[in-house]
Amino acid sequence: MNILVCLSRVPDTNSKLVISDDNKSINKSTKYVMNPYDEYALEEALQIRTKYGGIITAITVGNEVSEDILRSAYALGVEKAVIIKSENNLNSSFQVASAIALFAETQSFDLILCGNQSIDYSSESIPIFLSEILNVPALTSAMKIEINDSLVTVDKEINDGTIKMETSLPCIISVQKGINQPRYPKLPDIMKSKKKPISDFQAHIKNSKINAFELKINKKERIGKIVGDSKEEIIEIIELLKTEAKVL
Repeated sequence: MNILVCLSRVPDTNSKLVISDDNKSINKSTKYVMNPYDEYALEEALQIRTKYGGIITAITVGNEVSEDILRSAYALGVEKAVIIKSENNLNSSFQVASAIALFAETQSFDLILCGNQSIDYSSESIPIFLSEILNVPALTSAMKIEINDSLVTVDKEINDGTIKMETSLPCIISVQKGINQPRYPKLPDIMKSKKKPISDFQAHIKNSKINAFELKINKKERIGKIVGDSKEEIIEIIELLKTEAKVL
């Protein structure tokens, strides 16, 4: 089975986010990590390969700075790693999906796996765009994947229970957080990953019709009031919780 797993490089939510001086992009000093949802997709790819055999290719859209997440994928056991590059800045989900699709068309893939969403833009649209461009079915937000020959069955959680969906290979599946427990790489494998080759694929993508005018961080200022513990002050607290905080 030929599996492509899509990985995205996103700002680390545990570090301070810095906006560039032009207020249109994230400063390069910001720490980046592999998209947490994609960690589940990668783990699922590894488990599927264990059950059914095959080769896993980790792919990401970006440039040389994206090598870090591909090295992490190598440390976990993928066979190949590819950076998909473009001469134009890809600032929309459709552009990113188009770039991935151009690479996928050069591969005889059976399955494309990706995280349900990225934690930066959370568009949840990459698998749908890929499905339309590549003309293959897409199943989203999977919590369980079973493969029987060319038949794929996916369980997806909904508000009132679980829905079971079926399709055939080749297909695209996005996975939800909790489908598995991502493994940690071993130190020897981390060291070996630093010497493994990362291929480049040039994707010629047209300029986006979407322009970013401003990027800013919401400022959350805590407004508090200090009161005592007398009967009158406790009554005041209750009144403030009703009228201002509106939690009662």
